[in-house]
Amino acid sequence: MEVVRNIKGAMETKNHTRCDNHMNKSSEKIENRDLISIFHQSIINGNDWVKELLNVIKYWNIPEELVGKFTYKYLLQKEAFDWKMLANRIINESRDLISANEAHELLFNNIIPNGYTSNKFKQAIGFDKYTGHLNYFYGIITE
Repeated sequence: MEVVRNIKGAMETKNHTRCDNHMNKSSEKIENRDLISIFHQSIINGNDWVKELLNVIKYWNIPEELVGKFTYKYLLQKEAFDWKMLANRIINESRDLISANEAHELLFNNIIPNGYTSNKFKQAIGFDKYTGHLNYFYGIITE
């Protein structure tokens, strides 16, 4: 159950997060709430929104949150990571800057724009999150 501990630990850590972002080349620590602001600003600066979205997903570290009246649950049963729920949360904050068609394709048709392969996706979100995604896919979606 090492994988479960890793994904749970990655999502529940209370520590700050380091972010490989175009706007943050230093070792400055970033909090989750700032990741969305960085994502938004990166898109305004002309960076690829998909790359930036996956970068935020990689460094996001809370399993759920309440936004308004909606509870977003990203980590189910302490091991299944719903990356699309998190992507939806992040995209909603910057929907005026992202193509509605591309966002729809990503969230509802499982098509990641810009030619992302499974390996490229795994590298973009990191091993632990990718493993959690597989747990979600095979344990929640498939069953």
